[in-house]
Amino acid sequence: MRVALVGLGTTGSHIARQLTQSGATALVLHDLDPRREEQVSAAVRAIVDDDTSVIVGPPQVADPPDVAILATPA
Repeated sequence: MRVALVGLGTTGSHIARQLTQSGATALVLHDLDPRREEQVSAAVRAIVDDDTSVIVGPPQVADPPDVAILATPA
């Protein structure tokens, strides 16, 4: 299962850590702040299972996620 998470602030970062235990085969992490993307993706890569890939950047139409989570401000 491919999971896309858009928004990596306080809530999104927490969700990203929880997703490492979800059994997802790929986590697509995206935020408008590239520094935040790098920080969160590094933290997730440190704890994620070797079978799960971590992809940084916006979800791609050519390879859409199975589940999308929006953790952006209102």
